[in-house]
Amino acid sequence: MLNISKYLRISITNKCNYTCYYCHREGNYSESNFMLTPQDLHFVCQIALENGFTKFKITGGEPTVRPDICEVIKEISSLNLPDLSMITNGTRLAEMSKSLWDAGLHRLNITLNTINPNRLAKIQLGDKFKQGETDITRYESIIKKVFSGIEEAQRVGFKNIKLNFVYFDDNSKYDLEEVVEFSKSYSCIVVLLPILDEKSYSLEYLYKFIQKFDIIKEELVIDDEGIQKKLLYLKNGARILLRLDEVNYYKPYVFCNECSNTKQCREGIFPIRLSSDGKLIPCMANQSNRIDIVKFTKNRDTKSLNEAFKRIKGWHKVDE
Repeated sequence: MLNISKYLRISITNKCNYTCYYCHREGNYSESNFMLTPQDLHFVCQIALENGFTKFKITGGEPTVRPDICEVIKEISSLNLPDLSMITNGTRLAEMSKSLWDAGLHRLNITLNTINPNRLAKIQLGDKFKQGETDITRYESIIKKVFSGIEEAQRVGFKNIKLNFVYFDDNSKYDLEEVVEFSKSYSCIVVLLPILDEKSYSLEYLYKFIQKFDIIKEELVIDDEGIQKKLLYLKNGARILLRLDEVNYYKPYVFCNECSNTKQCREGIFPIRLSSDGKLIPCMANQSNRIDIVKFTKNRDTKSLNEAFKRIKGWHKVDE
């Protein structure tokens, strides 16, 4: 049984400067331009903190494309949250790292699925990618920007940066080898994640595959939700973090048995998500059990927002 989630993922925009074909968009496929203000987000995070949440991650879309991202971070970080981080594709870190750090953000996850321009083009373009025809220079430039962004982030003070790697096809094994080799130069941890689709790779498959990297030490990590992970130390000095639990087996909510969309349970059920248009999402796979909190938030209705968080808690199965 999973513990009741203490992890809130805060989507501050549904816009992105990437077009990755496998992106789950934090479960929010709305094209609405509406966004909660920095002050709104402060209020929601304050109530979440009072309801026992301990881990907060800023997401998107791509959060750095939001013009007032630094104001958002200032508002949220002023709450002195136990754990605040942001996930980004890294393309704007070279110019923004100092501002983000000064605003109060001190931890980063950077999505890095390849350092090969051809592969990045395929990830971005999907079926539109044509080998030998697609202009690769743009994607070479993007990868250089990400490299510069990592360097600048570390220069201004970001430590223990994690690189999120999504294993999405059979050629990902070559990308993973290159990213792992790259990661050791910057002392970054590679977080290995399976793609969310019908043909997804099992965590057991991924664990067996990374045995080839000469693991010298394995460290068991259990997060606040009770999910087991392994931090793997490699002979070449790199580190890989891999979840051990196939989370869809847990079915933590009372409505899980009625759901047929179990593919997204792998990533979808252990954090609570706040969509950029103001909905609390306990599970990405389920479209019904979502709570619109815009009215409560705009009215600074503490009682109703508390009740919304408690309602999600009430959906959680009791361990028998």
